[in-house]
Amino acid sequence: MKSGSETGTNSQSDPPARRAAYRLIGPFERGGMGELFLAETRDDATGKATPVVLKRLHHDLLDDEKYATMFRTEVDIMSRLDHPNVVRVIDEPVVDGTAYLAMEYVRGKNAQQTVLRATEFGRRIPPEIVLTILIEVLRGLDYVHDVRDAE
Repeated sequence: MKSGSETGTNSQSDPPARRAAYRLIGPFERGGMGELFLAETRDDATGKATPVVLKRLHHDLLDDEKYATMFRTEVDIMSRLDHPNVVRVIDEPVVDGTAYLAMEYVRGKNAQQTVLRATEFGRRIPPEIVLTILIEVLRGLDYVHDVRDAE
């Protein structure tokens, strides 16, 4: 996929006029088994563009059933989570035959970026800020570990 390419519509059973179309902006991050892309979706009624993050398996893992199963499990679990400290799932689009997970885009710097920036300036992050961040992360983790489904 190239930056700025149209990524298609979701696989949901919404009427065609209400399906979300995603426009890929570019690669965002690369993890152990997945890739994140910054994208945007437009509201059909208002024309307003909203940034989102699209996640998919690494291209070389798309045909590996073990990883495909792990990705589907992640999509299923993430779709059920609803907590202010956990990124929200917006959609589960299939684009050009590839399954994605569309998630809200959270503006700002992550913890690693914040620490690196402070280090660049020879500064320490105040302990009360570090504790606040850790408490919020732990609240999100506590929620995720306590979530149960009907089974």
